[in-house]
Amino acid sequence: MMYVTYVCRKVEPSVIESFFKKSGCSKALLIVPYKLPEYDTIEGVQQVTAPVEDLFSKFGTYIYTPVSRKFDCSPRLVTECFMHKKRVFKDLDYYDIGLETRYNDCINDLQSLDLREGDKILSIIEQSK
Repeated sequence: MMYVTYVCRKVEPSVIESFFKKSGCSKALLIVPYKLPEYDTIEGVQQVTAPVEDLFSKFGTYIYTPVSRKFDCSPRLVTECFMHKKRVFKDLDYYDIGLETRYNDCINDLQSLDLREGDKILSIIEQSK
């Protein structure tokens, strides 16, 4: 599975094709906000519009694609994939400290990312109501 929005995560079809081939996957879902004809020609890749019901039952590997600004402000899909026991394939030509920190948290102590009663963020959310 690849996730491509058309704001910060839009990539050229050649990037989709390259990452798909490097991942070793035999087929892929390309999750998009709406279908684009330039992605239709990529063999083995099927465009699917979001939202996708029961998404995590539909793939085994999340193929992480590059972000043009080279910083992913919300690498939450990485955590969700680990929690659903999905493989995460990433092969970027740049270093994203947020992505790498989240990825390493997932590998080393996934449970530390669980929200727990008493976590400070809960009181912050409660105060904002």
